[in-house]
Amino acid sequence: MPATTTLNLAREHHQAGRFAQAEALYRQALSAEPRSAEILDGLGQVLLAMGRFADAETCFRDALTLRPDVPHLYTLMGVALSSQGKHAEALQSHRHAVAKQPRVPEALAHLAASQAALGQYEDAIASYRQALAVRPRFAEAQCNLGNLLSLTGRTEEAVGAYQAALSHKPQFPEAWVNLGIALRELGGLEESAAAFGNAIAQRSQFVDAHFNLGALLVDMKRPDAALEQLRIALSLKPNHADSLMITGLAFYAKGMHSDAVSLYQRAIALKPDFAEAYLNLGVALGALDRADESQAAIEQAIRLNPNLPEAHLNLATALRDQGLIDEAIARYRGLVALQPTPVNLDALLYSLHFHPAYAPGQIRAEHAAYDAVVRTPGKSAPHTNVRTANRRLRIGYVSPDFRDHCQANFLMPLLASHDKSRFEIFAYGNMPTFDQMGERLLAHVDHRRSIAGVNDAQADAMIRADRIDILVDLTLHMADNRLPLFARKPAPVQITWLGYPSTTGVSAIDYRFSDAYLDPPGQTDAFYVEKTIRLPDTFWCYDPMSDVPAIASPPSERTDHITFGCLNNFAKVTDATLNLWGRVMESAPGSRLVLLTPPGRARTRVVAALSKHGIAADRISFVERLPRQDYLRTYQQIDIALDTIPYTGHTTTLDALWMATPVVTCTGLTAVSRGAGSILHCVGLDELIAHNADDFVKCAVDLATHAQGLRELRANLRDRFERSPLMDAKRFTQHIEAAYSQAWDTWLAAS
Repeated sequence: MPATTTLNLAREHHQAGRFAQAEALYRQALSAEPRSAEILDGLGQVLLAMGRFADAETCFRDALTLRPDVPHLYTLMGVALSSQGKHAEALQSHRHAVAKQPRVPEALAHLAASQAALGQYEDAIASYRQALAVRPRFAEAQCNLGNLLSLTGRTEEAVGAYQAALSHKPQFPEAWVNLGIALRELGGLEESAAAFGNAIAQRSQFVDAHFNLGALLVDMKRPDAALEQLRIALSLKPNHADSLMITGLAFYAKGMHSDAVSLYQRAIALKPDFAEAYLNLGVALGALDRADESQAAIEQAIRLNPNLPEAHLNLATALRDQGLIDEAIARYRGLVALQPTPVNLDALLYSLHFHPAYAPGQIRAEHAAYDAVVRTPGKSAPHTNVRTANRRLRIGYVSPDFRDHCQANFLMPLLASHDKSRFEIFAYGNMPTFDQMGERLLAHVDHRRSIAGVNDAQADAMIRADRIDILVDLTLHMADNRLPLFARKPAPVQITWLGYPSTTGVSAIDYRFSDAYLDPPGQTDAFYVEKTIRLPDTFWCYDPMSDVPAIASPPSERTDHITFGCLNNFAKVTDATLNLWGRVMESAPGSRLVLLTPPGRARTRVVAALSKHGIAADRISFVERLPRQDYLRTYQQIDIALDTIPYTGHTTTLDALWMATPVVTCTGLTAVSRGAGSILHCVGLDELIAHNADDFVKCAVDLATHAQGLRELRANLRDRFERSPLMDAKRFTQHIEAAYSQAWDTWLAAS
């Protein structure tokens, strides 16, 4: 066959994508004409298409030896070199191509790609812009320019580049995905989801599109919808470590912590240096009370990526939850110094309340940093609320905890008792769906809204559209709060309550609820940014919310020894607390202690601390976190509950009293340190409130050594609790409503 015929036939196969046949024919032609740059060019392009980059490089080099004046050979040589990771050599080759033909957009685009691969981002951006100046409708160059703009922090410009690419080439799924990623970074979550959806519509088997949409839906707190996308991504690419990790996040959001752990472990097995997977593994292990494993996983995440802020935050929280408050606060401070974000400040400010060395004035001063970060510049938009007195007020409650959470014990009495003729109730849940308990709670509100995944500006607009008169924060600086939303002042009157009795530090919040025991009149007002409204009886109103276990006789009657106990959040178990308990047990020979403690080093710490007081390890029993019924049943093993300092038990104190277990507490300077005292005062048990360590020890030991008095106290404790203001829902709600009306009238007068 003549060489020309062979070459033409090779080109036909080449153009049809039959690369093996084309290669054979090009080689046949080349054997006849070994010095043909044209044949070497064609053969090199076929080898390039087949992924045989080194062989392609050889062909292009040989062709350039014969024809050094052909610009596109330099471009092809550059592509072959880049494909082998030889980016510096590729850059030189592309520069030769551009020097010979400076207005060929493809050559400029390849030059830009090599510059980007070498980290020469500004040069690459300039090269892409030159290519687009020649060919404005060059969609691929627009998309790659967008990628570089996004990489260099110019996300808004990147969005413009992607949109330009799509205006020229609407069927461009990669550009849709990149646009979605950029929009997500800018907070346009719905727009981002639409972009990913367009990519999927154009290419249903596009793994990146399904993965990114799944990840976005997790961020938007829509785990079920996320799982639909992630399952598709994993069906297309079963060993995609990123998809496995994000699927773990979706399961975690659904409370399926063990399943999340398994998925994170699979992701790590595929990608051993996956820092984010180790971090999320640590978080999930922590939720399962596997504290030591949790800490180890988070520490591994930090070793792999020291610049992962979330890992440092979660490590500090893991330390706090083990009662290591000094270490936790030091880490929080280091993180805040680098990144004073609301989330990092939340963790620090909440944790200060656990430390015995922080006076209330110091705590307030620390909160100033938070207000500086979230304060909305300039004046907020005017409110359009009807400015009349004696009308039905619209009350909005904002919380992530309209669910099976301890807040339900306090929200149910209030929500179920509101006077609907005078108040229209809205619930803004920072969760995508509501569980069975959430449904029970929200059956008592007039309107429910999910603000999960809704940014502050959108939530602000929603609340204003609902014309909320009084907006109530129920979380303060605890997890998943929406305090930055309150900083925008979406309602004329704003109040904080329930999460814990302290300050938010947010100057846009007008009031905080408290009571006269938590905040003695005239003594504490300077410690809060908000004005304090002291409810007449109590800060809390409690509903056990379940068919609780029966009250047991004092366990000491069965065991012949006194059993002390504490089922508080273990983060409250400071060294000062352990020292106090050690003194009590030392003064009550033979006594035992039941303690809610995560397994591992936390328990070792407890044993070591109490051993300094001569308390043997066999006098200490540990329990883990339990379902509510089993948790309440644990009080049947406890004669006397010992409180923590300085952050006393709040919900746990109420639970203990409901189970007829007396609580001995010690008050301090902060409102959180007087929480249990406020509760005991309401039940008429002031004799169980100590004001210093010596009094605490004496009170606990006296109660432990008077069996008859302890028996009589336990016998009628639930009854006196039920008759106290702590369980008078109607009375409590009337006090709350009176405060709302007064706050509204004050605003009307001022405005």
